[in-house]
Amino acid sequence: LPNNNTVIGWGYNFTDLKAMSEIRADGTIAFELCLSNSIINYKAFRFPWKTNLFVTDPDSIFFGIVPVGDSAKFAFNLINNSSGDINITGFFNREESYTVEHALPFILSPYSSESIKIKFKPISNDFFKDTLHIRSDTDTSRIAQLMILVGQTDSTALSITEEYTANEFVLEQNYPNPFNPTTTISYGIRERSFVELKIYDLLGREVFMLINKEQNTGSYKVEFDASELTSGIYFYRLKAGSSSANLPAGRQGSGQSFIETKKMLLMK
Repeated sequence: LPNNNTVIGWGYNFTDLKAMSEIRADGTIAFELCLSNSIINYKAFRFPWKTNLFVTDPDSIFFGIVPVGDSAKFAFNLINNSSGDINITGFFNREESYTVEHALPFILSPYSSESIKIKFKPISNDFFKDTLHIRSDTDTSRIAQLMILVGQTDSTALSITEEYTANEFVLEQNYPNPFNPTTTISYGIRERSFVELKIYDLLGREVFMLINKEQNTGSYKVEFDASELTSGIYFYRLKAGSSSANLPAGRQGSGQSFIETKKMLLMK
């Protein structure tokens, strides 16, 4: 193979036999294909399936709040970035509440675009997040593009907690979520302590420091503006407590610490 790995075919005479193995140059196994003895012939392909030959605009859709029984539609563009025809053969997603309204298969001409409609009709009171796979399959290859779909019903709209009990640390789910571009993060501090509230991207890199100071007992709300960030999943982490290393000289706390992380979705 181009990566210097070696593929070995083993045959198919026994139950759950290793029909094919891909071996790295150092002798370790990169991939194995196992088949039952009911399989007579097999064909395996190794390829990078996610493509930039065709893309979606936008790359994610937030339908907002849609009550059960109602529906919302959104049209997005599927764009061919290549100099050849692309045969779109399938739309695949898991949630029944999302339906693509477009006939299949169809051809995307070179450097052209096609408008695709997708409907969100929630089947129950819930928060619905899904991934739409848009595929182009042939006998020997598969390329695909992904789109994130998000919608919710009235009853799943989150509320901001206004009060906290005086004897606990609390980190609430941000509201709204998903958001664009601002959201509010609420938290509670049980005792005067040093507080850190940080934002991280999906790779764990710190992208914002919202709070980095000592705070008194009470409840707090912080508005986070993500105008400079790209769409995607982010995490926010609250670290609080009374470690004497974090408090000014002369102050002592109970020694109890609090760390909690929650996830949020930015959709532009």
